[in-house]
Amino acid sequence: MSNYDKLFACVDALQKADPQQAYSDENYRVNLIKQFNSTFGVASKILEDALRNMGMNNSLDDPAEFFRVCAEHGFIEDNQVWESMQNDRNVSLFVYNEKTTAEILVRIMTAYVPALSHFASLLAAHLNQQE
Repeated sequence: MSNYDKLFACVDALQKADPQQAYSDENYRVNLIKQFNSTFGVASKILEDALRNMGMNNSLDDPAEFFRVCAEHGFIEDNQVWESMQNDRNVSLFVYNEKTTAEILVRIMTAYVPALSHFASLLAAHLNQQE
């Protein structure tokens, strides 16, 4: 399965997530956050490959610069949302605190799923143009 297919499948799973169940069911919440982490990881890999293919290896080291360059090239819409996604992904991998998890969950449902969905749509349109 290509990274593109993985991204589309992961975004689809996030879009189908039930926010009410995520807020009330701890196992569902944990799995939803894991799904977000996987989706963000695949999306980041696709973005890294795109910049590498453009010869922009220097932009890969600093996350703020990386997402700024991605936004400049139209790969993503809002680099600050993507920086926030990365920060929340890092926090959710190493810290489990109910309050922090609830805050991350709200951002996943309100900001990150739409941003990842938009990226997947742009990518799908680009791939369709290449066919």
